[in-house]
Amino acid sequence: MRTAKLDEIVRQQDPALKSTVEFLATGQISAALDALGQQGHVQEIPDREERIRAIAKKYVESPENTLIVSPDNASRRELNVAVRQELKAIGALAPEDHAFRVLVQRQDMTGAERSWASHYEIDDVVRYARGSKAIGIAPAAYASVVAIDPSANLLSIEKTDQELVTYDPRALPA
Repeated sequence: MRTAKLDEIVRQQDPALKSTVEFLATGQISAALDALGQQGHVQEIPDREERIRAIAKKYVESPENTLIVSPDNASRRELNVAVRQELKAIGALAPEDHAFRVLVQRQDMTGAERSWASHYEIDDVVRYARGSKAIGIAPAAYASVVAIDPSANLLSIEKTDQELVTYDPRALPA
């Protein structure tokens, strides 16, 4: 079998940037960052709030060609807020906000833990993959946890049609 090796960088037309990409392609991260610094492409802003505002302003200047990379969720959220404020300031977004509920998979709960009521919290939204005719839950249905009885291992949920159902989660793990 013939093997092809992609080793020619064609995207960067600027020789200085092409050299930086070559450093990155060969794992020379420090050399690449040094090169970017020498080319004036790295700007250090020690103050966190000032840095976030500067990133947001730069984004708003050229959103179609800008990618913001953030190391963690907390700074991502801060940057999102700052970008939204900048977009509102220039009239690109309406001044009023709208809250949306976002469902996030509970990575902290194992399959075995889903069988115990004590692992649920009030207002958790549960999705039932298989459903249950006996309990009256359709496959792929959602319900909100409204009560928990850990001593009896009972979970009370409110289905989307407002019907309340109480059951032992060992009989129908989410």
